[in-house]
Amino acid sequence: MQIPNLSDISTLLLDMDGTLLDLNFDNYFWNHYLHQRYAEIHDMPGDEARTHVHETLAREHGNLNWYCTDHWSSEFEVDILALKKEVTHLIQYREGALQFLQHLESMHLDVILVTNAHHDVIALKHQHTGLLDLLPDMISSHDYGVPKERTRFWHQLIKDRNLNQPTTMLIDDNVDVLEAAQQSGIAYQLCIGKPDSRRDITPVTQFPVMDDLSELTESALS
Repeated sequence: MQIPNLSDISTLLLDMDGTLLDLNFDNYFWNHYLHQRYAEIHDMPGDEARTHVHETLAREHGNLNWYCTDHWSSEFEVDILALKKEVTHLIQYREGALQFLQHLESMHLDVILVTNAHHDVIALKHQHTGLLDLLPDMISSHDYGVPKERTRFWHQLIKDRNLNQPTTMLIDDNVDVLEAAQQSGIAYQLCIGKPDSRRDITPVTQFPVMDDLSELTESALS
């Protein structure tokens, strides 16, 4: 599939985790670190903690609670944000992402950070990356009360920002999110094939795929 050219775009919507920032931080925290710390905090066997954490998380997959630190702090009786701060050394840009954002500053585009992340997580990641200095216009799905996987989120965003849908592009690593945006009339989608630097590329056939986003701006500026 052909990758859209930024010269055809008026508004660029950018996901955060797995698109601009390495998803390794989130995958490591939710799939490994949380159940280890949960076992320590609640003084229970590691296998039992792992099973409980994973089964509890799975019940909210695809829902807004899946992305809500307040919900999980209450559910697991731990301070999720405090635990995340214990592994902030893993928060980093994906390869080429910082260069991509720096190049965008010289282009005549409306650029909006559109994320499912809770506001406290956004603040934490900004603290370690300076992301919001480069992308000050930001919307969290928690502002709308519905995750990006639902078309209702995109209809609300289109209305709120008066988006010109035929010249709007979304870059995201979540196929369900890209499909919802497409169904809502957003013309262009671009998928990240390797959102986690520690994992293999995920095969995607529904959308154009790119990993080093700096190539997108370099081609537009050349």
